[in-house]
Amino acid sequence: MTFDKLADRCLLFVDERKQMLIELLKEAELEITRRCNLYESIETISCDGSESYPLPKNYKQIIFAQHDGDKLYPVEEDQVSYDGDGSIGTGTPTGYFIRNSNFHLDYKTSSGTIRISYYGTVDDIQDQDSDPSPIISDQYHRDLCDYAIAVAYAKTDSGMHDKFMGYWENSIARTMEQQRDKELIHEIKGEI
Repeated sequence: MTFDKLADRCLLFVDERKQMLIELLKEAELEITRRCNLYESIETISCDGSESYPLPKNYKQIIFAQHDGDKLYPVEEDQVSYDGDGSIGTGTPTGYFIRNSNFHLDYKTSSGTIRISYYGTVDDIQDQDSDPSPIISDQYHRDLCDYAIAVAYAKTDSGMHDKFMGYWENSIARTMEQQRDKELIHEIKGEI
């Protein structure tokens, strides 16, 4: 569904300018991706001999990481071996850790490609077409309306604001519960 069509849906509940509702729907999409893992992306990095690489600005959480198709495992920073001069040794990386918005390898390499799959927010990457749509999955589009309607009512009708904000918070809680179930299934499969 496009933001325009979602705004039409919101207009069934609240009298507001359509363009403002579209902006509130975009804000809702940003908020839901900040609170829930609904947006997935992949970053590809060419190794250049560095020990760390900047993560995308919208990065939230690693799903998986690979170097030349081989899985990289998360490690604690204190598990990484350093040379006498305090630098990370050269070799084929097998692990990584995250610090200061950077992806750090356990071994530096000047060849190969790192592929990072991650959960992110929609900060600065929302659809900018002439008739934009949310970039999150269609199943969450209607939930965005609850947020937009609640905020639109914030100054004029506190009862309606509270009602629709409650719907929004319930949607967030339900989505987070679904994600926990999905992640648990993946963890169990990984252990088997």
